[in-house]
Amino acid sequence: MSAGLVMRSDSDDKRLGQQVGGRLRAGSREQYEEVHRFVVESLKTGDEISGDMLMEIIWSLLPKPAQKKIGQRPRAVDDASCPEQRPSATCARYTASRLQDLLLEELGMSEAIVRDGHAVIPRFRICTPDGHFVILMQLPDDVADRRRRIRLLGNFMAWKLATGFAISGHLHAADSISSCAVARDVRQGMMRRIERRPAISFGETTALTESDIEQGLIALLPRRETAMTSRVIAELERVFGRHGEMPAMRVS
Repeated sequence: MSAGLVMRSDSDDKRLGQQVGGRLRAGSREQYEEVHRFVVESLKTGDEISGDMLMEIIWSLLPKPAQKKIGQRPRAVDDASCPEQRPSATCARYTASRLQDLLLEELGMSEAIVRDGHAVIPRFRICTPDGHFVILMQLPDDVADRRRRIRLLGNFMAWKLATGFAISGHLHAADSISSCAVARDVRQGMMRRIERRPAISFGETTALTESDIEQGLIALLPRRETAMTSRVIAELERVFGRHGEMPAMRVS
């Protein structure tokens, strides 16, 4: 928050969201520009556009029949049931068993790639309230390029409000496929050694610990909602768009 900025309460956020939604629904260019100025000013001051406010804006823009069908106003998510505080089925706490299922699925995918004679490109599966996205991203030895890619990936996760992710790839030193998953309170990993003679086969699944996961990758998971500037969003759309440098493919 910038100096002198007054902290808003949840009820203030909801009321402001109703006002913004009402102005947008009015449909005039003047009202649109007024809302646009509000958003730009929020970004400049570092003030946040909260989830409560956004939900009220969305609700205000829904046609009356849709509101009636939903049957009730959007309510805040219970902190105890969802530490990420986002209204989505994917928002439930990631338990060890859920991550284990995800890791086994990812290992199976990498195993199929190896059996087909292809290299396993580092693969990020990002879990968001809007579904799962897969990004194939090489992590080069060049420090500057590696940092750039990690920065972009972290921004993508913040933009999509990621609640967890898995990274899968090939461990060259051990000649193994591996998958590691990161959520708020749980980190897990698994690996399978590749047996290349007389034919491709795989060893038993071995557990990896949190210490086996690069700390810089763990830090990618956003700890809080972050305001994104239009310039950052444009860069993410360019890099991770359908024809971008590293397309983000929706898988669920």
